[in-house]
Amino acid sequence: MIARLLKQYIASWKFAFTAWPFLVLLWVVNFAFALIVIGPLTYGLERAFGNSMELSKLMKGFDYTLVMDFLREYDIVVGAVFDQSTIVILVSLLVQIFLTGGIVHLVSSKKEQTSYAQFWSKCSSFFLKYLGLSIILLLVATIVFVVLFMYFSKDGFNPFFLENEMVLINRFWWLVVIGVVFLIWLSIFRDAAKLEIYNNHESGYFRNIISGLKKSFALSFLLNGILNAAVYTLFLWIFFKIRPQFELFGWALIFISQLWLVLRVAYRVGRLRSFAMIKLK
Repeated sequence: MIARLLKQYIASWKFAFTAWPFLVLLWVVNFAFALIVIGPLTYGLERAFGNSMELSKLMKGFDYTLVMDFLREYDIVVGAVFDQSTIVILVSLLVQIFLTGGIVHLVSSKKEQTSYAQFWSKCSSFFLKYLGLSIILLLVATIVFVVLFMYFSKDGFNPFFLENEMVLINRFWWLVVIGVVFLIWLSIFRDAAKLEIYNNHESGYFRNIISGLKKSFALSFLLNGILNAAVYTLFLWIFFKIRPQFELFGWALIFISQLWLVLRVAYRVGRLRSFAMIKLK
């Protein structure tokens, strides 16, 4: 089974780069969105921080008085930047959810080919279904992490009421491990549910979600999900190892950042394709 999964996973990455016109399309959409939002954000940040020497002082160390003075002077602009950032994050998430239908259609194609018209059509027709799935996943994640936090804080944080602070530290790391394992499983459930919603769209919506839930516990899906998590972690480690080397070289840093964006897009396509190949087997 492991050898077959590895073979399918390699084939999934080959498929992702074979579908390079759609990688370019996804990169352009993400890049265009970044250009649209970066202007207002940059303007707001420059108004808040551009001509202030206090920012350099804040970077050197925490000063409560300085922070309060800074917030009083720039409270309106800083608040506006924060509100705008929240809107940008929300819109960005909606854009990614909108693109999901087209990506799932792309990776689910047995002929490994589709058209731009089909891509955008699937983005539109499956948007509400994948938006509903995202809300369900968010609710599940919120409930689980609230429970984990409640367990972590059940004895309070006051050291005078703790027999040994190592108990709190050990509990923290155990809960981190549980949280990471849960997030890996949640990503498997998410991708399995996406494929079920697409492949069985004539069936009941929640029936497809339940079907995806069942598949998320299948050994082949679990192993594939762990493989995806390991590959993404490796890419992340390499990126943050390489990136500091280009801090002083603007164009090189931009190139590395865009290369990372392309790699993330390819990973998204390859990851879903790897699960789709299990489905198509």
